[in-house]
Amino acid sequence: MILTLIEPPAAEPVTAAIVRQLSMPGVPSSLDAEITAIIPTARAKVEELSGRALITQTWDRWYDYGFPRLIELPWAPLQSAVITYVDANGDTQTLDASLYTVDTDSEPGRIYPADGQCWPVTRAIPKAVKVRYVAGYGDEAADVPEQLRHAVAMMTAELFNNREDSAPVTLARVPWGVKALVGSYKMHRRAC
Repeated sequence: MILTLIEPPAAEPVTAAIVRQLSMPGVPSSLDAEITAIIPTARAKVEELSGRALITQTWDRWYDYGFPRLIELPWAPLQSAVITYVDANGDTQTLDASLYTVDTDSEPGRIYPADGQCWPVTRAIPKAVKVRYVAGYGDEAADVPEQLRHAVAMMTAELFNNREDSAPVTLARVPWGVKALVGSYKMHRRAC
């Protein structure tokens, strides 16, 4: 699977002040710059644990040699998707949106041919099909479920409090509270 982040989140689900309030009482605001620098890493860890994009972000997923029968996209919730492909002549085409269904209700989000349609023929090359999709709860921190925001705050505190540890050890250590908060939001993928 080839997956590329095109547009990262424009905001974070928590601020340094919220992290201090929820998970780091007594830590002075003079450390907000350090806390703020850790928040994106904590958010990414919560996204990894949950399989969810918290704040709106844009991704490209590429498929080699043609369309799969069913396209399943990582990072729920799916908001929208556009498909381009390299046709048999080698020209890049944008697939008409009326020819496929974007299922934003399923998790993971899915795309499949519209009723009575088939995927077009592609050139048999690597990266023959590109799905550019938008995922996330929304553009603002308030759009993210409170439990996941709290998990980001707790993970930020963990990383801040252990910032002298080596990175692989610190990122491997996920507090039980973070796991518990993420648990009910964890996206379970279908077995193939």
